[in-house]
Amino acid sequence: PVLNPCNSPLSRYLSASDVCTWYLNSCKDGRILTRVQIDENNLNGTLPNEIVSLDLLEILDVDGNLNINGTIPQEIGVLDQLFALDLDENMLNGPLPNSLYSATSL
Repeated sequence: PVLNPCNSPLSRYLSASDVCTWYLNSCKDGRILTRVQIDENNLNGTLPNEIVSLDLLEILDVDGNLNINGTIPQEIGVLDQLFALDLDENMLNGPLPNSLYSATSL
């Protein structure tokens, strides 16, 4: 995995269990991930490009993970169900992806 826990005391996130059971994550029909909320979890690494394969994702909240770096995945704007995107308090850099400018639900 690209995002890694950094000795996080919040073991309720990023466990080996089904992602639908992670604290604050939500799934439709018990299997389709619609909410990823892993904020303030002391993660490090980069946001994986594979995040765009979560085509029914509505909420992505990774703020407050001061060691997340790199750029925002270029295709993130194709997530047409995404209405909440919280990426502040990270070390992300670079320009906003062009695809975000055409994201109609954000």
